[in-house]
Amino acid sequence: VGWATAAQMEAAGTACHADGLWTFPLRDPDGSVVGIRVRTRSGKKYAVTGSDGSGLFVPSGLTGITQLILPEGPTSAAALLTAGFAAAGRPNNAAGADQAVRLCRRLRPTRVVVLGDNDFKPPDDKFPAGRWPGREGAESVATALRRAVPDVRVVLPPGPDHGLGPDGVKDARAWLRRAGPSGLRLELSRAIGAACRAAFAGA
Repeated sequence: VGWATAAQMEAAGTACHADGLWTFPLRDPDGSVVGIRVRTRSGKKYAVTGSDGSGLFVPSGLTGITQLILPEGPTSAAALLTAGFAAAGRPNNAAGADQAVRLCRRLRPTRVVVLGDNDFKPPDDKFPAGRWPGREGAESVATALRRAVPDVRVVLPPGPDHGLGPDGVKDARAWLRRAGPSGLRLELSRAIGAACRAAFAGA
């Protein structure tokens, strides 16, 4: 994780929509940097010009693991690392599945947990019943991961049925803010234990 000033961003050929930006390296499954995702203080997200948008947010030293958690984005991955989990971030809700498969073939975890965002979208003309992009994307990525990992589980953060208001917890970062590192570790571990192994076609 780094910080780039507006002048540094302009020198790299990318517009800067603030005085500076947080920067997160995008990596391929072998660990090579293939791009940089940036985030403003207000939460606006985009990538440095020329970045490979299918790259993953992979921390250094991620070896010898038995369980890997794959949330959406770099800040959720950072939240999970803070709580003591082995984690790598996906670029968004549905992208990066092939890269995640290759990463798992290199790391060889026995279990992968795809953590989706709790982000219900209200009904509109295209989706009259509304939709859950975070859950849909997590299930899609989990389907692809069955090629590489024997135990794949999909977990969502706590929802409104946990007494957390109408929207519940959106992602791992919000979960960390609510529960703290030890609380996130305990609650997510329980959710992983309760989740059934993903039963997809061909499993």
